[in-house]
Amino acid sequence: GEVVVDLTALERAGLFSSFQHLGGRDAKDGVFRERAGLTHFMARGRPAWREARAALQRLFATSESVLRDNAALRAKALVHHADVDMLLPTGETGPRGYTDFYSSRHHAENVGEMFRGARTLPAAWLSIPIAYHGRASSVVPTGTPVRRPCGQILPKGEKKPIYSPCRVLDFELEMAAVVGPGTELGSAVGARDASAHIFGLSLMNDWSARDIQKFEYVPLGPFGSKNFATTLGPWVVTLEALEPFACAAEEQSPGPLPYLDEGDARRTFDIDLGVNINGHSACKSNYKHLYWTAEQQLSHHTVTGCSLETGDLFGSGTISGPGKREYGCMLELSWQGSREVALGEGAVGGTRTFIEDGDSVVLTGVARSADGTAAPVSFGECEGTVLPATP
Repeated sequence: GEVVVDLTALERAGLFSSFQHLGGRDAKDGVFRERAGLTHFMARGRPAWREARAALQRLFATSESVLRDNAALRAKALVHHADVDMLLPTGETGPRGYTDFYSSRHHAENVGEMFRGARTLPAAWLSIPIAYHGRASSVVPTGTPVRRPCGQILPKGEKKPIYSPCRVLDFELEMAAVVGPGTELGSAVGARDASAHIFGLSLMNDWSARDIQKFEYVPLGPFGSKNFATTLGPWVVTLEALEPFACAAEEQSPGPLPYLDEGDARRTFDIDLGVNINGHSACKSNYKHLYWTAEQQLSHHTVTGCSLETGDLFGSGTISGPGKREYGCMLELSWQGSREVALGEGAVGGTRTFIEDGDSVVLTGVARSADGTAAPVSFGECEGTVLPATP
């Protein structure tokens, strides 16, 4: 729709005060506090999330008069989306923690073929959800411009690195899980219990400077090549709202160790994903192409006793499908820059090997049910426009 609901305005009007897990008419003590984003709400856990969802469904029912017959409250609580500046789920402060996983088998095998000459996986890939710790301070909301980074690169045929603006800038089509209730330091959460700690999913673009990454990543992985910007989508869709779109997750062989074993609860979601560059399609994929689920990612994140905090993010890693137009980054689409990628049908939007200055990159996501019985749910648009480097 075209309207954003101001939950703080509804809370101030006392519309959540009768609920056990929401409560609190005073906005200072309530769940939906100004400037705190959804932090306090996310921390309350699934009972509060369900109460809020049920309350909103009731308030917007045609038979309910509270909003329908109160023009003053509607004016406060319903805001046109064009008049809203999107923030991060945790409000002005942003997340305190951000981790990025590497959970698409298609993507991992493509990278293996490009860099090692065979569709091989890293030794531990089928045993654990591989990840690295990202930089939370540079997670930005959709619509934030992204400046091309500078760093050390090693030009082809040279022996010494040079300082230069990134020449091989890339997007990564990902989704992020947003942590609800945190976990205690020293405790671990099994995969079967992990969904209670996941508030929902959002679109995420893990911008990557491939030439900077190539020079720096051995032996500790990416650093400056991925710490300059990570764009988060405008909406977080709760797992409960995604249940109508649940589908079978990829089969895992060999089977995971017990703490990662989801048993009969193993499932994922059918979410159509896409990337447009300057309004023209570059690729399409689907969230269901992940080998490791968000629940398994959270479980592995805590297995050593690492604590998680409300609002922490963990990215899925690039989500690639089996087809060549289903690859989730330019590195794969252009096969390491060896071929041009057509933007739109018949390359109406031109071609690219990697992202150029001025390019507007938009990630989209829509959850759909296979039988069409559930109305589609959109994740909105996750957008960033590339600005020239500042040497």
